[in-house]
Amino acid sequence: MIFCTKKNRLFFVLFAIFLSQNLHARELSQYSSTDLISTIESIIIKENKPKKDTVELKKRLAYLEKSSSKASSILYHALLANGFSVYFDKINKRSEFYYLKSIEESKKLNDPSLIIWTQLNYSKYLYFYCQIDKLIPIVLKTMEESNKIEASEMILPEETFKFFGWIMSTVEDNSAIVYYKKSMQYMEKPSSEYAGVLNAIGNCYFRNKDLTNAMRYFNQSEAIALKIGDSVRYAKILGDKALVYEKKEI
Repeated sequence: MIFCTKKNRLFFVLFAIFLSQNLHARELSQYSSTDLISTIESIIIKENKPKKDTVELKKRLAYLEKSSSKASSILYHALLANGFSVYFDKINKRSEFYYLKSIEESKKLNDPSLIIWTQLNYSKYLYFYCQIDKLIPIVLKTMEESNKIEASEMILPEETFKFFGWIMSTVEDNSAIVYYKKSMQYMEKPSSEYAGVLNAIGNCYFRNKDLTNAMRYFNQSEAIALKIGDSVRYAKILGDKALVYEKKEI
């Protein structure tokens, strides 16, 4: 009797999982264009830190693969590419295949939000593994395409603009500040991420030898770090402020 009860429970658990996956598969293709973006964002955020288990990842993403929605297929390939990147922890053919496939599918669908996000997703992979020659033309193209649509039509605009700012700051281009400030408009306030961007802007001004603005942004970042209790961020800011004081004394 106990065995039968356990067996029944297992059946209902498996049935619930199956039902949940199929509901997800149908839901994504039924959303309005506005709700679709927020739904896609929630899926991406959920899979933001994949583990080194590609078999489990494929099972978890199965509802996207089975869906008739083209957007689901694009997400499936892009997130699978991320999973293989974590698994191999280096440039690899499987990730490359799925990244490019997701970009190709988004272009066929002619969806600007997905085109920008899939290219950004691939760009992060290229940046992490120092594939600069491949990275630069894709990032510049993605930046150009992002200027053609409203931020409200973009997938995760805060991450998109932040990445653009990060890339442009590495080449000491002043547009980095513009992108950082854009990203702040879509971030939670106060938050560690928001404090980090303020700090990044301060560093941009510091590199431009604008010590007044550098200190202004460092102070703003420091205030938020103290408010939310981010001791790691606070320590970094103190180090950056020390550099400003050192420059002023010289």
